Amino acid sequence: MTIGPLPEWADKRLIVRLNSSDELYVIGGNAHTYRGRVELYNLAEGYGIAVFPREIVAITDYARGWLEGFLSGNEPALPDSAAVADLRGSRELEYFHTHQRELRSSNRGLYWVRARSENNSATTMNDIYRSLSDVFVAFQHSDVLGIAEWSPIARFYDEGQPIDLTGPAEIRDAFAWVNPGYAMSDNATAARTLRVINCDQSRLPSGAVEVVISIQTLRGIVYAVEMTVNLEEPAFENGTSSGQIESILATIFEILVTTVDPDTATASTWTAVDATAVYPPDPRSNRDLNTPVTPGWLTYVADRLHFPAADISGTIMRSAPWYTGVLITATPRLNDFTLEAAERVATALGYRPDEGDADYVSEAAESALNSTPSAHSLPESSN
Repeated sequence: MTIGPLPEWADKRLIVRLNSSDELYVIGGNAHTYRGRVELYNLAEGYGIAVFPREIVAITDYARGWLEGFLSGNEPALPDSAAVADLRGSRELEYFHTHQRELRSSNRGLYWVRARSENNSATTMNDIYRSLSDVFVAFQHSDVLGIAEWSPIARFYDEGQPIDLTGPAEIRDAFAWVNPGYAMSDNATAARTLRVINCDQSRLPSGAVEVVISIQTLRGIVYAVEMTVNLEEPAFENGTSSGQIESILATIFEILVTTVDPDTATASTWTAVDATAVYPPDPRSNRDLNTPVTPGWLTYVADRLHFPAADISGTIMRSAPWYTGVLITATPRLNDFTLEAAERVATALGYRPDEGDADYVSEAAESALNSTPSAHSLPESSN
């Protein structure tokens, strides 16, 4: 193989290959793109690329040691909330060293529910604040949750001091308090984010309940709204069962879908989080929607995305019309939901996973929905 001269700055002990080719590269250092990515310099063509260490084949022990040290030096910081730091710290480090990237910034809970909508030009900020306040009202009045007091997660705030989030004005004030002024401008192209955590973490078997809300605006128009609820499960010895967590997760899922009317919603576990490479909506949709679908233990897709009927023949899942869309439930249990199960859900929705990505299967499923649960009914958990 013909290669160019080794650059003056390069160390010949750091010459490596990619696992996808025989071309030779030399490690240049931190790519400064995403945490964990390395910059490589192609010795034959003279160009640079950014890759994850898992894509690199180290030729020398020196290069192998360099990569191990690089990952250790790039470990993410501990969670910035004292209430979940001990619960999540080791889990986030484990994920980083396994997958060589950080967990998604919003869904870092042991269990999580996410609802997302995009590109609804008719939606105003007041509409968003109103629907978000409805979520917190529902959380307060739910027999399963009963959460009335929330505390914002911010560096300059002493967690445990409750704020009111049951009205649109209170939601707006909370966003304004933790976001820079430019993000709150009526004509902003920016993302405003609010993170809150339940004040009393002893009441629920899930312990900490964290809500992360992101609103993206494009020249003042609401472009995307995403709401994620993270749950933790600190101790089974206190009597917590997987059935209790399923019940809480299903309740939160139903609240989000029925109050914020999302394009898609997902309930899942962190163990299947690697499957959250998302899937684009049906390109034949008559709306300009980019809302991705994340396959989960519970997966909801609104009818307005025009997905084909889910083909669940030969799979361990159930599908039924629910609310204003379709609900797919993977069975039998939440804690058995894995990456493989997530890929089966994606396939049922008309997508073919391909090495972490997804290609749209153009032919709609042959049959109509294979309905086992009744419409407007979430699956009941078994204890």
